[in-house]
Parts: sequence; structure tokens; C-alpha cells
Amino acid sequence: MAAETQIKVQGVDKIFFGGEEGKDVIALKDINLEIPRGQFLCLLGPSGCGKSTLLNAVAGFSLPTNGQVLVENKLITEPGPDRGMVFQEYALF
Repeated sequence: MAAETQIKVQGVDKIFFGGEEGKDVIALKDINLEIPRGQFLCLLGPSGCGKSTLLNAVAGFSLPTNGQVLVENKLITEPGPDRGMVFQEYALF
């Protein structure tokens, strides 16, 4: 029996328009991810690769430019009490 999907990211793009030097910055492109209920997941990658951008979309702090994020089959459009986030810079030091 397949595990129930807790978090689903479908075709997510995030573009920051007019970023550095007035150029658009593509932070996420066509991200697809399904995380089953109860699974522990770690996002690893170099600085600037989009880890925090993806987490902000799941938390509802930032909406994707394209695609959608669902938590328990509910479309995420804003922060909610069902999701929490600890910011790295305040947790490490």
C-alpha cells in the first residue's frame, strides 16, 4: 500500500523579476516533488540553489510564479497554523 502524500509540489517555478542588475532571476524551474506522510526529508545544495525559496513556498510565505504547492491536498496560498518554519540564521547561533 502506497503512503499518503503529505506535501506535493507540482511544476513549480519561482522567478524574481528585476533581480540583480535589473535582470530576472529564475530561482526554481519545474520542481516536482511528493513527500509521503511521516517521511523525513533533507534538502541539500549549494548557496543560492533554491532550497529556502522552495521551503518558503511550502510554508506559504512566497507563492510560486507557476505551478502549485499542496499540503494534505490543500492548495497553499498563505502561511497557516498547520505549518511551521525555523529560520536557520536564528537557530544556529
